[in-house]
Parts: sequence; C-alpha cells; structure tokens
Amino acid sequence: MNIKVHHLLALLIIPLIMKGCSFSASDEVSVTHAQHGEVYQTFAVEEGDIITLSWIHSVDQTPWLDHFQVTSSCSFLLKETNFASYGAGVAHDYENVVSDGEMFTARGIDECHDTVNWIHSEEADYQIKRNEEVMISPGDLPHHEPLKMINEKR
Repeated sequence: MNIKVHHLLALLIIPLIMKGCSFSASDEVSVTHAQHGEVYQTFAVEEGDIITLSWIHSVDQTPWLDHFQVTSSCSFLLKETNFASYGAGVAHDYENVVSDGEMFTARGIDECHDTVNWIHSEEADYQIKRNEEVMISPGDLPHHEPLKMINEKR
C-alpha cells in the first residue's frame, strides 16, 4: 500500500475507534456559600443521574427527601419528594401522591431548578447522594450557613 492509502485509512478508522472508546464529558455539581460563593464540595454528574437532598425536619423530626434528575435542559429537575406528613411548607397541589403508610411520595413533579438552596444544619442531617451514593455528609458543610447547589455544565 502506498502512503496516501495508509493516511486515508487512518483518517477513516481512527474516528471510529475514538467514538467507541470516548467518554462523555461530565458536569460538575458544586455546593457553595449562597452569599459569597465559597466552594465547599464538588462532584461529577452525568445526564440522567439522580441527586437526592435529604434532611430531618426540624419540627416533626421525620425524614424529607427531594430527588432531582440531571438533564441536558435542566440543571436540577425535581422528579419526586418524600415526606412523612403534610403541614407548613408542603405543597398541597401535588397531583400524584402515594403513601406506603409511613411516607408520602409526590411523583411526576418535573419542576426545573437552576439551583437548590437551603440553610445547612448538621443537626438536620442534610446529606447529598448521587445515584444512592453518599457524596456529601452533614459534617462536610458549614453549620448554619446559607448554601446553594449548582450544576456547572461543561
């Protein structure tokens, strides 16, 4: 084979090999101070990942969980939330709510959020999971500070 044919084959074959071996670029979720922007924790996410923010309600001492999906069109798409009882702060207009006798689950919420904000408390056991894997534990973040979770799309 002459050199031109080798170059042509290389130009045709290398992209096919690279496509089969390529890794998609992931986004990066950061938890920052909501006022001055200091970054406390970061972790990689990919489209379709489920990010769960959970905590213990300060008054009734029951768990709450918000489940967000990372999508190409929305940083944090709230898919469902789990809570033990209705009261102040619980949206009353959820259309698809089921109960297992201990917890209520509101499904199909599909609310798009650019950021997720909260006042962090180690006593409330705030925790962040990615696909059920604990990424941030209560003691990893500063106590009684306003925090913001952002998705830095790449």
